[in-house]
Formats: sequence, structure tokens, C-alpha cells
Amino acid sequence: MEFDRLLLGKTLTKTLTLKNVCPIPAKWKLTGVEELAKDNLKVSISEGTLQRCQEQVIDITFEAVEEARVEPEIKLEVEDTE
Repeated sequence: MEFDRLLLGKTLTKTLTLKNVCPIPAKWKLTGVEELAKDNLKVSISEGTLQRCQEQVIDITFEAVEEARVEPEIKLEVEDTE
């Protein structure tokens, strides 16, 4: 049995935690999430600003409704607010 078929009809959620360890606020954005809806992927939040020592939890959920190979590419862009 292939791994791809193990998820069929199920939902899988992975959690990503971002933490700003810098002394200044940082803007962040996940790029590539616009294309995810067609692949049954959902992201709980895709951009924001993190204050010093603040954390942001992001849930990425995949729902396998039909058999397919999905290889999404998500990038994290970060910049300071100054």
C-alpha cells in the first residue's frame, strides 16, 4: 500500500510555530498559499506582525478527498518593520 492512499478520505493537520527572537517587530507572510485551495490545503493564517518574543501558531490542514499527488511549495518571507 502506498503512503498516498493512507490519507484518502482523511484530514491531516500540521502545526507551524513562528517566534520572533529579535528585539524589533517583524512582518511575516507565507507565499504560495493562494494556490493551496485547489489542492485541498488550508492555512489558518498567512501573514502578520510578530512583536519581540511573540509567537504565532499556524495550522496547515490537508483533506484528501480524491487520490492525487500534491507537492505544494510554501515560502516564508520575513522583514523588519523599520
